[in-house]
Amino acid sequence: MANQLLLKDPVNLLCAQRLWKVTLIGEGADDAGGVFDETLAQMCEELESVTEVKLLTRTPNSINKCGFNTDRFVFNPECTDFKLFKFFGILCGVGIRTKRPLNLHLAPPMWKLVAGMNLTIQDLEEIDLLFTRALVGIRDVDKGGVTEDTFSEMIPLECFEAQSMSGQFVPIVPNGHDIKLTFKNRNEYFEKALHFRLHELDKQVW
Repeated sequence: MANQLLLKDPVNLLCAQRLWKVTLIGEGADDAGGVFDETLAQMCEELESVTEVKLLTRTPNSINKCGFNTDRFVFNPECTDFKLFKFFGILCGVGIRTKRPLNLHLAPPMWKLVAGMNLTIQDLEEIDLLFTRALVGIRDVDKGGVTEDTFSEMIPLECFEAQSMSGQFVPIVPNGHDIKLTFKNRNEYFEKALHFRLHELDKQVW
């Protein structure tokens, strides 16, 4: 279905009624609208079946079982099949134009991205509480009495790498694995790591 929609002339997707007629082989269903709705529901279900379609993944909060949005999904930063994201956009447009709500359980910050809005650290906390707290903890480590001499003992990170939305540790700046994280450059690390996470999905949504 995704491939068929991507081949359609965008003009043909502007209709406010159901945009395609569905015939379910072997079921003899004549689409008077109900079958169209069913296909929309099935597409949403497949998008949230993270083992089949890699467009979405569960929020880090869901994996860590803490914070908000533990029953929600985020876009998968490791998905580089950008045609899938174009299909997602078409699907959202279809839902809006035909006034059929989509049964998609995206975390609210993902809808902000879809709407072209920038994320904030508060948005990041809504989907990845542990990462956000750890990042702020590194920045404010001096408030707990940690000094330059004890920094490496208290902070297990060794370089300018951070955990991505999908849980992988990746460089947050070019050659980040060669840049040592220290007490003196921790504020720079905070800014770079935060910028990385807030813009991690730019390629997928822009």
